[in-house]
Amino acid sequence: MYEHHAEPMPDNIVVRVDLNEVPINIDDFRCSCGYFSEKTIESLDEISPIVSSKYQTLGYFGFEKEEFTEFVCKKRFQGLDRIVPIGETTTFSLTWDGFNLIEMFTRIPSIL
Repeated sequence: MYEHHAEPMPDNIVVRVDLNEVPINIDDFRCSCGYFSEKTIESLDEISPIVSSKYQTLGYFGFEKEEFTEFVCKKRFQGLDRIVPIGETTTFSLTWDGFNLIEMFTRIPSIL
């Protein structure tokens, strides 16, 4: 069984849970109600077993962009359309979830 520790939060709006390891079924613990599972990792390889096409964006802190570039190219994940620093996970751009929105939403009529 995985050990965890819930951080005390005075207003209970956000619940932060510190994990001692990343469970393979981490998806079972997610919700959109202010619940955050957290794990300090030493190596990016620690997240390899859980990365799948379910994941679009990975927010990071404490690693360099170059480390992620090398890591993702080496692992060839099916997911992870965006890897951004913490605080940038909802920043909007014209490339979203791996798609060029201008191209996707532009109609080009042809006349023969």
